[in-house]
This record gives sequence, C-alpha cells and structure tokens, in this order.
Amino acid sequence: MVVGIHGILGSPHAEVAETVAETRAASVVLAVGLSYETPRETLDIFVERLREILLDQPRIYPEDLYVGLRGFGASSIDIELMFHLRVCSYGSQIEAQHAVVIDIIALADELGVEFALPKRTVQVSSPANLIAPVADGAEAAAS
Repeated sequence: MVVGIHGILGSPHAEVAETVAETRAASVVLAVGLSYETPRETLDIFVERLREILLDQPRIYPEDLYVGLRGFGASSIDIELMFHLRVCSYGSQIEAQHAVVIDIIALADELGVEFALPKRTVQVSSPANLIAPVADGAEAAAS
C-alpha cells in the first residue's frame, strides 16, 4: 500500500508525521575550561562523567558524540564536547543545551573543580628601580 503525504496528514498519525518532518540535527560544540590547579585524576573523572552526562540526555544522538581534553588555553585546561541534538526548533535546541550546561555546572560543583577565569600575572621591579632619584639641585633648577 502506498500512502501519499495527504493520506498521512489525514490519518491519526498526522502528528507523528509532522514531528518527524520537522525534527533536525543541530551540531553543538561546547568548550569547558578548568583551572590549571585541577589534578590529573580529577580531570580524567570529569571528562568521563561529561560523557555520561551527554549519554543521559534524551535529545542527543548517542552514537556521535565526543568529549576530551582539547589543549592548553591561556588560563585553562580546555575540554571540548561535540554532539548532535535531535530538535525541531532553535528554542528546543537552546533548552537542550541549557540542560547540558546545568548538568556540567552541577558536576563541577560535585567534584570540586573550578572553571578557569582569565588571569594575568604582572611582575613589577622594585619601586626604587622605577623612579629615578632626583638630585636636590636638579629639582630646584627645573622649577
């Protein structure tokens, strides 16, 4: 039996057909930066638990996701998450991403890891080297 689009839409399965037609895959890449003070064992646990978080999300395609250490950032050890969401609109994409981000924050809190904040260390020479001494007579001559 061949059923055209009108036959499907007129049937009790119209809602299912409409949902299937509107569902799309949205690719998402998230970066998470952890403090350089994070111990290696904790990094390994954090990455593994991130993978579990993604696998627990109902809108994520489980067969095509990646989580791992990406490299060294200016202020952080960088972790990258790449996954695809099964969504029907941009709003549902943001809702799904929200759920992932909230779970990541909860995991960081549970493990006691800190997200890296941009830092800059500035070294200054001693104040005596920054200001040239002025002779008593030179100050009077300058006036």
